[in-house]
Amino acid sequence: MSRILLALMASLALSGIVFAKYVPKQDITCERLSATKFQFKGKNTWGALDVTVEDKHLFQGFRAEGTNGDKKVEIEIKSAGLGAGWKMEGKIGDMLVEGTAKQDGPFSKDWTVKAKVGERMVETKVDSEWDIDPAVQAIFVLFDCCDPEGDKPSGG
Repeated sequence: MSRILLALMASLALSGIVFAKYVPKQDITCERLSATKFQFKGKNTWGALDVTVEDKHLFQGFRAEGTNGDKKVEIEIKSAGLGAGWKMEGKIGDMLVEGTAKQDGPFSKDWTVKAKVGERMVETKVDSEWDIDPAVQAIFVLFDCCDPEGDKPSGG
């Protein structure tokens, strides 16, 4: 089993697709376009996903923009304060997005993402061993929040 996992990780690393312990429930991917820019593509419960997340530099956070089905995506990711992780605010269509991504402890590789997308609650773990900042991972999780066979929250 571990050989299969290592082979999968190696093949994904070579293809430029970002991979982590967190495995998407829906058919979406995150690709690094440059050192500070990422592209989410695929399809989730809300339709075709095409969102770019870009680092705003100088510790100012990130900005996610694009579309998900017929919904316009605009999400800001900012520092929640020293040691408090990241704060997410914005919209996916007419659904408000509010959430946080916080490291589980000072030396922990795990981060807890808690967010509300419209009426849906999202809570899951991501880790800092991914090839991207946990803030970008947190945004990725928001688009993977729903059951692909319905519009029901699926948790994490």
